[in-house]
Amino acid sequence: MKKYMQLFLNMGHYWKSVFSIAFGNAGAQLMIVISVPVLARLYSPADFGMFAVFGSLSTIIAVLATGRYEAAIPLPDDPGDSWRLYLISLILGIGSACFMGITIFGGLNSVLTMVLPDQTFTSITLFLPLGVMVLVGVNASEYWLNRNGDSRWIGASRFVAAVIMVGCQYLFAEGSNHASGLIIGFIAGNGACFFSHFIRGIRYRKAGKSSCQSLILMYRRFPQYLLLAQLLNSLSSHLPVLLLGSWFGTAVAGYYAMANRGLNVFDIFSTATGQVFYPMASRQCQETGECYETFSRTIKRLAHLSVLVFPLTFFLSPIAVELLLGADWNNTTPMIRVLIPLFWVRFIVSPITWVYYIRNRQELYLKRQVFLVIGIMLALFYGRVSAVPLESVLWLSLVTIGAYYFDFLACRKMSKAIS
Repeated sequence: MKKYMQLFLNMGHYWKSVFSIAFGNAGAQLMIVISVPVLARLYSPADFGMFAVFGSLSTIIAVLATGRYEAAIPLPDDPGDSWRLYLISLILGIGSACFMGITIFGGLNSVLTMVLPDQTFTSITLFLPLGVMVLVGVNASEYWLNRNGDSRWIGASRFVAAVIMVGCQYLFAEGSNHASGLIIGFIAGNGACFFSHFIRGIRYRKAGKSSCQSLILMYRRFPQYLLLAQLLNSLSSHLPVLLLGSWFGTAVAGYYAMANRGLNVFDIFSTATGQVFYPMASRQCQETGECYETFSRTIKRLAHLSVLVFPLTFFLSPIAVELLLGADWNNTTPMIRVLIPLFWVRFIVSPITWVYYIRNRQELYLKRQVFLVIGIMLALFYGRVSAVPLESVLWLSLVTIGAYYFDFLACRKMSKAIS
């Protein structure tokens, strides 16, 4: 235990940045969790379901809108070129959102309501351009601020954004049309976050050496390969819920979704680690031609931390489910225990997968995603044949662990100096 404590007491700038973002994420998540009992009495389950649809659509469209050029912001040697990539991302994203708004008012809304006939969806689609706009702004701005080492601002603004979001959702509950109050809060919180990020980010702007056109061409591999990879990543995340619900019933899908929601708490820290690892490893590659030192340090410290967390979660999960969710959710416990090895490996490996982008090997990551989606579909189908839902989840976990093991081997190799 003393060894583990010493590792985290002797933190440098790298790990202080990680904890700054992680604490901001944790504070934001805590605010949302605390608000759920109150908001659940102000909005119906259908409202929350429609809000989830809105959030998913906004997130997917926001990824497509920028061509993923924001992911290239940490890469240029010249900070002025990074600033221009940031502006390119904002122009593409906001322009796409405006175009989407025009098409929605011009008739796309009618087409969408034919696909999703729920009448409440008509009003929700009108908010989509704003949802996309604020998400694009937040995502691109966080890449820019991380590029400049301003992680404390990111952590603090995420917490403030959560407070604004929850506050607006509470205020607009009275008299709101279906899920509109939840959506207005979402847009208000993320909009405030984007505005504060942009104002803060202006202080770091510098004149770039390269033109916007040359930067678009230089980093064209991001829209060429990363867009499809992100789509496949979305499929790998959502297919299990869709297929489990279709084959075994919505209750099984609910147990799986709740197990994922509980274990996703650990992603707060690993995601923050990845956000700090990316610009730092990128700079190390620019200066020395390799980033193995940062890679190795990140893997080792996350592994040490995970040894303290995940075994304890495995043994305490039945008590936690009974205490927090109630007896009706006891079937969630086996799902949690089957998924813990997957989340354990993901906690350690996912932050260092940014090496794919640092080494400009997006096509390799794309191939990995294709095989992962195929593997997940086969794993889930095996469970359907055996008529045992837990077997589907078990094979899903094993297939995904295999994908992360491939990530570890590939990124370790790429993090070393290229001969």
